[in-house]
Amino acid sequence: MTLKRIGIVGTGVIAEIHAEAIANHPGLQLTAIADINTSSAKNFANKWKAEHVFESAEELAKSDIIDAVHILTPPDSHAKLSALFLKHNVPTFVEKPVGTTQEDLILLEQATTKSSAQFGVNQNSLFHPAFQKLLGILKSGELGTITSVQIHYAAPLRQLESGQFSHWMFKRPINILLEQAVHPLAQIAQLVGTFDTVQTSTTPPLEIADGKPFYPTTLMNLQGQNASAQLHYSVGATYSRWNIDVLCSDGTVSADIIANRVIKNGRSKWLEATEHFSVGRSAAKQLKSQATGNFLTYAASMIGLKGRSDAFYLGMAASIRNFYALLDGSNEALTVDFPFAKSLVDACLVASDQMIEKEAAPHKSAQRNEVDVVILGGTGFIGRYVVNQCIDKGMTIRVIARNIHNLPAIFQHDLVDVISADMKDADAARTAVSGTKKVINLAHGGGGASPDLVLNAMLGSAEAVFAACAEAGVESLIHMGSIAGLYLGDPNEVITGSTPPDPMPNKRGDYAMAKALTDQRMLELNKGTGPSITILRPGIVVGKGTPATHSGLGVFNNDQHCLGWSSGNVKLPFVMVDDVASATVACLDAENIDGKCYNLVGDVCWTANEYMDALCEETGRPFTYHAQSPRYITSIENLKILIKRIAGKKQAFHNIRDFKSRAMYAPFDCSDVKSALNWQPVADEATFREQAITIHAHSKGQE
Repeated sequence: MTLKRIGIVGTGVIAEIHAEAIANHPGLQLTAIADINTSSAKNFANKWKAEHVFESAEELAKSDIIDAVHILTPPDSHAKLSALFLKHNVPTFVEKPVGTTQEDLILLEQATTKSSAQFGVNQNSLFHPAFQKLLGILKSGELGTITSVQIHYAAPLRQLESGQFSHWMFKRPINILLEQAVHPLAQIAQLVGTFDTVQTSTTPPLEIADGKPFYPTTLMNLQGQNASAQLHYSVGATYSRWNIDVLCSDGTVSADIIANRVIKNGRSKWLEATEHFSVGRSAAKQLKSQATGNFLTYAASMIGLKGRSDAFYLGMAASIRNFYALLDGSNEALTVDFPFAKSLVDACLVASDQMIEKEAAPHKSAQRNEVDVVILGGTGFIGRYVVNQCIDKGMTIRVIARNIHNLPAIFQHDLVDVISADMKDADAARTAVSGTKKVINLAHGGGGASPDLVLNAMLGSAEAVFAACAEAGVESLIHMGSIAGLYLGDPNEVITGSTPPDPMPNKRGDYAMAKALTDQRMLELNKGTGPSITILRPGIVVGKGTPATHSGLGVFNNDQHCLGWSSGNVKLPFVMVDDVASATVACLDAENIDGKCYNLVGDVCWTANEYMDALCEETGRPFTYHAQSPRYITSIENLKILIKRIAGKKQAFHNIRDFKSRAMYAPFDCSDVKSALNWQPVADEATFREQAITIHAHSKGQE
């Protein structure tokens, strides 16, 4: 069998899934990677053993070295890049949505008409195992014909809760539909046919920026060619749900997409009372059988007896296999082509037109060559509070961020300039920090899929900022670290600003290790030429904009149950975000703080149990803290790794030192920062409760 040579354009998160599915397909070979970020493209190519790397999609399209391409770039570029490869008659498989505007759809319609190449769209929700099982039942005819379909889709949205409104999905009201609603819409279209009419109603919008609305909940009534349907769609939910209910002429079938199970109900020969018992018993039997099967499949995958088995991956892999089956001329494959994908975007466009749209105030261009302070990462959670306090002090500010869309009203202030810059580009970085004597670096640099990538991202970013500051003549650099870089596992050691970063960082988790080594490097750089460096290390930061389910307490496997780092009775180093901001701004005027490290821990240090109890009282929700010991956590986590290693997966064992530190047994003494910066964090428990806990009882997503 001749292998098909595959190219990938774009190396974001979704590209990892595509690459894995391609690697597991016996007829495919990943050959080429294209990304404008050359470093990212090379790293991705090395990981997945792709031979060729290109800096642009145009170069790849002209190369004649691939038999098909996967377009995995941001949604706004899908249509243009797809048209490019279709022009060169390269079979093209693009991530949803196929386009974002009518202009995109016109461009692609022309491209697919003129090209002889196969074109497909990754509507992977159609290939979810539960949906495929539901389709099989309906196609068998045992329940008769479809009369109506209802889907209830509710999902959390981390960016909404944390106020990260610069994400593409918040740019226009339609974008959230194109980002997530197309998944259930694709399933509805597959069941009822092309939509003839779309009627939309919404709940009142949230204002996410100055005059910019966001609609978290939408009700869509759809009339398909074969039946009617209704989609209740909601994001920012605290409980996830994705249920499909199909009413047929002779029964019903329901799919729970999240739990990956399907239940069908039909008629029997029995009288009504007996039939109710029979139907209930049958449903229970189906639930038990599928739940058991799903668990055994998961267990077999964990110990290496079979490959990856999570439903999301299986759906993605099946969607990719389906495209190549169509490319090979299969008559049994599901057709997910341009007309099908266009109908989904059309429905979203109609729904969006029925919403009331307001445009946010346009961002003004940067005006000042010189400013009092430059803030890197100023549009982030802590950054917004720092900017606000700088404004209160009458300071001129230049905010540097990667994405500057949909920012809160404070970024329209006359004292604030906002620019986008890539701090990995030395020239751009130097320009970004020029014209000031003081820089605040709140940007952590990003993460990665391995310890080395996490370290390179975090440490590399910090070094790049320092180098840019040194070249631009910056005198003072305030670097935001974290108490995660310290060792906090000894209850007999009092932690102060003089406590050094963890001397054994290799025994810590990826994030903590990177924080410790970055702090060490900043202290080394401070001894040479360049700006003076002050390191701030916040504790568990709470306040408006943080999730109620804070990872400082433990692992939240879901939005309700916390698997704690300790017994729950340890006093934890909480700090209000306003207090972190006040300490940061105080550094701009403070004297004799060159080379100093300050831990930012407030005066109200509740235990995890106290925090969770207050959260239950204020929100009325049943949050539960599950006490654990570091020794127990280490044993369980290492047992999981042992199973993976037996299955042939390379992964390092955890060290108990890391989990002892996460338990945060060590007490803090912050008298040094209080004295040096005249810092006065919240000391009143009622105020702490109001600002850290009660805020989560209010509407989410509003800034």
